[in-house]
Amino acid sequence: MSNLIVPSSPADRKAIKDAVSEGANSMVRIDAEKDNIKAIAEDMKHNFDLPPNVFKKMVTVFHKQNPLNQIIWQSKYVP
Repeated sequence: MSNLIVPSSPADRKAIKDAVSEGANSMVRIDAEKDNIKAIAEDMKHNFDLPPNVFKKMVTVFHKQNPLNQIIWQSKYVP
């Protein structure tokens, strides 16, 4: 990054600052969603004795909607 040239235009600098701020705000939301998933996984563990790692795998397979992964996962974890 030694060849990085910082724009001198105030409008360009503001655009960069706004983009960085927006990216940071997105990261805060991502962290909050991860915490929410952890809390849901803990509820599933408490209410149904479902291990958090199994719940998270179920969520991932459901989210990706990949039927092949679902079949492989079910063959491993569903009796």
